[in-house]
This record gives sequence, C-alpha cells and structure tokens, in this order.
Amino acid sequence: MIEDAFQRHRRPQFPTKAALLLGTLKSQGKEATEPVAQNLETLKQDPWHDAQRIGELVQGKQAWTVGVRRGAIIMIKSIKDTDTGKRLVSMLQPLSHPNIARVLDVAEFDDQTHFTFEYYRYTLEEVLCVHLPFEEIHIRTIVQSIFPAIKHIANAGIIHNAIPCTSIRVCGRSGKIVLADFEDCILQTTTLSPNIDLKLLGYTLLECMEGSTNKQLRSEEYILRQREVNKIFGVKDDRWSGAKLLVDFLDDLFNQQRPAIAKLDKEHSYVRQQQLAPTVLLPFTELVPLECFTLWRPAAK
Repeated sequence: MIEDAFQRHRRPQFPTKAALLLGTLKSQGKEATEPVAQNLETLKQDPWHDAQRIGELVQGKQAWTVGVRRGAIIMIKSIKDTDTGKRLVSMLQPLSHPNIARVLDVAEFDDQTHFTFEYYRYTLEEVLCVHLPFEEIHIRTIVQSIFPAIKHIANAGIIHNAIPCTSIRVCGRSGKIVLADFEDCILQTTTLSPNIDLKLLGYTLLECMEGSTNKQLRSEEYILRQREVNKIFGVKDDRWSGAKLLVDFLDDLFNQQRPAIAKLDKEHSYVRQQQLAPTVLLPFTELVPLECFTLWRPAAK
C-alpha cells in the first residue's frame, strides 16, 4: 500500500533554548546529596604510571598537564615545593562538594607533589573573552554554583582567599561550574572570616557583568565610591540597572558589617531562586576554542 511506503515518522525532538535555560538540576541535586568523598592519601609513585600524556595547558599563571587514564581525560597540577603540597593536601582533605574541583588522587614523585583533577577545560576568564555578552541567567548560574562552594569550605573553617575568574572552571561538555585553585587558601581566625571570599565573589560577578576582567572592579574603594553615587559599582553597562535583586545581592556581599555566618546560613533570595541548568554556558564554551587563544603544547611522542 502507498500508505506503508510513506509512513509518518515522529519528528526528532531537540532541546530548545528555553529548555536549556530553565531545565532544573535534578542530576546535580542528587549529586549534591551524595558527594563522593575525596581520598587524598598521598601515593609514592609516578602519577603517569597508568596514564598517557596528551599535552600541557597554560592558562595565565596556572599550568596543567592533560592526559588520559582509563578512558577519561584528567588534569594534573604539579607543585615543586613538597611542603606546600602537603599543606594543600591537608586543606583539601575535608572538602567534598559537587561545585569544588574534585581531586582524584595525590602522588609524590621526583621531589614534587602531583594533584590529579577531573577535567574542567575552561576558565571563567576564557568564557568572558567570547563575543557573546552574559545575561542575568548566566550570572545566576555562577552564583548558584560558587556560593554553595564558599559555604562548604567556610563550614570546614577554610577561606579560599583568591577567587578571580581564572579560579572558576567550566566543563565544556556539561557546563558545570566548579571552584578550583586552592593554593592561597587560609584557615579562619577571629579576624579572618569568609566575608573575604564573599567579597571576592562579588568582584568576579562585577567582571562578568562588565564582560571582561577589570582591575578597577576588584578595588573595594572604587566600587563602593561608585555605589555611593548611585551607580552599579562602576559597571559601565547600564542594562544591569534593572537587575534589582542581583544588585541587592551584591550590596549584601560587599557589606562587611554583616557577619559572614549570617549571609551563609540565611541565603539571599537571589541564591534561592529557581536553579538553572548549567547548560546555559555551553554556547560560550563552544566559542572559546575559536575566539580565545590558550597556550597548548602537545606531548612529545
């Protein structure tokens, strides 16, 4: 029959932009309740004994050796000072959170400490280099990823102490965002509180709103002076004046008179909004290899 020759088939269903933007993080929520504990027992062996080098990735001051182990891509950071390496191991030991870069293992070899991480190819700084501007939903995705990470390390008595755009990494496959680079972390004291990290997060969010890294936007004196004259902390793009909840959240981050414990325990309503899928950043990560130069050295064969 002619009807059998021209059967009507279902049209393939592809995710729409709305689905990418508004999809909830069901899988991430499950991951958050069942974090994989970090086993940071230091191994006395070559970290490459069961892995193959692909090349070296240089991103600003950070250098990574990228390789493949048991079918998965890994990133290894090597620290020459073994005392610094041991200190970092002790700091990372209690940290296990879905939005903190996960350490797969630690090895001491050739007078260096080698940290093997899950593969998160891009930094937030690289993502900002593409021609697409961030919208409010992208800022919120970053907040809903990094704020809980800061809260987690604060509960462990640790301050990250350095949260530039280069310390926030993005997975090119899923868009998931993690906090990385704990080399500068310090312990909390009576005079040092997590307000340091919250303020640093605020600086990074201002750079995301600006669309590029900016030394002025990391100056507390400058941004507070701009805020006093009713400007958006010195951000030149006027479209953010309508993002009142975001601006109120930034005011809270920069308020050093309010204790950090109050900010972290009772999250701002901006953080508590409907959580967006991390896939909102995938259009940006796809453009990074085309529009952002990153030094890559292939491994010698």
